[in-house]
Amino acid sequence: MQINVIPFDPSIISLSAERHNRRSPGIHLSTIIRDRLITAGIQRYSSSSKVQTTDEKHLTFEKGYLWESMVQEYINTPEWGRIEWDFFATRHLHQAINDSIQLSGGHITRPGEQQMDGIYLTPDAINIRTFSVEEWKATAIRAKNLNIPERKPEWLWQAASYARKFGLTRAIIRVWHHADTPPSVQQVVVDWTEEEIESNWKSLLEHYEYMKEKGRVT
Repeated sequence: MQINVIPFDPSIISLSAERHNRRSPGIHLSTIIRDRLITAGIQRYSSSSKVQTTDEKHLTFEKGYLWESMVQEYINTPEWGRIEWDFFATRHLHQAINDSIQLSGGHITRPGEQQMDGIYLTPDAINIRTFSVEEWKATAIRAKNLNIPERKPEWLWQAASYARKFGLTRAIIRVWHHADTPPSVQQVVVDWTEEEIESNWKSLLEHYEYMKEKGRVT
């Protein structure tokens, strides 16, 4: 018996729901957020300090896209509808319930690429029934160790920006903890005040100006 290793090109894999779409040229929110994290000195929590290669980064992104596909299947099931209904009904969010009754379907929509103050945004989805932004994340951080404000503040900066674009103040963040055994899912609802939404966007715009002053915008 002979066993040989043959080359594998991970760049041929693309599980993104928007894999055929092209991003518009210009500044994107993700670029500002990434630079802000670096500037602030926020450290990533990782078991290794090894710098990922381009192929390794690509496969990491694809893992997140796989989770998006799983969630898309889940939100179309009766189970999801029951859980969401119970969650919001117990919190007396009457407007969300009334809206849910009126809608017969299509309560979640992908809005596609958006623009706000010259910055491009790519929200995952908008939940018309619950009046919230939907963001789906995958992380190697275990569920018991995830404190979003401390370990993933960029998720909040991002979701609050999307909420501002659509005049919302709520986001549902569904997190796939793929390092858990077995993998687990944590669903978090974040509510902001309008003042917090505006303050978040102001901070991002200020950092964008800082990037331009430092020549970090191409």
